[in-house]
Amino acid sequence: MNHNLNIKIYENNILLSATDTNCLIEDNFLSYNTDSDNIRINLKDFSFTKENVESILKITKDKCTLTLKEIKQSLDIPLDYINYTFENNKNVYLEYKLISQDFPLKIILEIGDEKDEI
Repeated sequence: MNHNLNIKIYENNILLSATDTNCLIEDNFLSYNTDSDNIRINLKDFSFTKENVESILKITKDKCTLTLKEIKQSLDIPLDYINYTFENNKNVYLEYKLISQDFPLKIILEIGDEKDEI
């Protein structure tokens, strides 16, 4: 089903962006698109996938893998930590820090009402 979606992205607790868009929720997967990325989150058995023209970033509870499409190579990136919660079937909180990052990244998704399909 289609839903309204509010996305907030923070780095080191500083708001980087806030966006309103639409998302699709099917079979415990939430997916949405940005200008450059396709995002897919498994709400039940957590996984986060961000795909664009150049790469695929996949994060699970214990692993992060970056795949570079042009050279067809994948690299495991160690996670410093990851926190994921899905509350009340309405809010997704994802905070993670890769070893290669200086600061943690936090993504908050607020799932709104269902949208009528046209």
